[in-house]
Amino acid sequence: MNETSIAEFGSTIFESGFLNFLISSAVSWAFAVFLVKLIYRGMKKTEKIRGKAATTSLSFGINVMRVVIYTIAAFITLSMIKPLAFIGKTALGATSIIAVISGLAAQETFGNFVAGAVIAIVQPFQIGDVVSIPSQSITGTVAEVTMRHVVLLTYDNTRVLIPNSTMNSAVVEDKRNGSEVITPLITVSVAYGTDIDLACRLINEIALKEPDFIDQRTEKDHEDGVPAVKVAVTEFQDSGIELSFRVAAMDSGKAYWLASNIRKEILKKFDENQIVIPYPTRTILKG
Repeated sequence: MNETSIAEFGSTIFESGFLNFLISSAVSWAFAVFLVKLIYRGMKKTEKIRGKAATTSLSFGINVMRVVIYTIAAFITLSMIKPLAFIGKTALGATSIIAVISGLAAQETFGNFVAGAVIAIVQPFQIGDVVSIPSQSITGTVAEVTMRHVVLLTYDNTRVLIPNSTMNSAVVEDKRNGSEVITPLITVSVAYGTDIDLACRLINEIALKEPDFIDQRTEKDHEDGVPAVKVAVTEFQDSGIELSFRVAAMDSGKAYWLASNIRKEILKKFDENQIVIPYPTRTILKG
């Protein structure tokens, strides 16, 4: 097979032959990958400069640019295949792009795209925030915002994909709300007649011994004797007094186990100090 026949091989199917198709396709996709990586690096540099507030919008922007660039590369590849050339050439035309967008506007996919753009711009929550959706009984850390969905990482390390339109319309509780720490709420009941000051002191001692506990007090707080954990009396219940307090941890995973460890230690310390945790009982009288 001579050089001319090699160059023209497959010319009935591919524009300028199969060999030129392979070279052109490889160049197009290599350039697309290079461009995506270049944009990704640029956005990461911007994220470092602008801080955490830019992470959500940049995450969405990176995903949008990736899809757009790879879609254009796919259309260019299709335009070099004669039976499919009309698809690539038509799709690359301005008129057809408008038609495609108009068609998507009535569909759920485009609705999720618009909702994702709104989330990226308004930023009701940010990457790294712990959010809860009461209607879905889902709680997790926001890991990513894509064109179609928000990715949540739950406490058991499961990735949950929630459509952007759902996140944009549902009631969402932001547990971090811009703070650098997670502060889970812990409640415990003690019997009436309990020395509340002793209970509060024991809770503080327990928290301070935990390695994942973050003491948020300032130097002035230390000088003024402000406790590391502020324990509040939140309710007078039928069988006891409810105490509530928050503890701080670096992330949702550490916060989960910190709260668990503190509850276990409370059971031990309260028992050692004769502090009763009440529970409902029933007395059945046989007549």
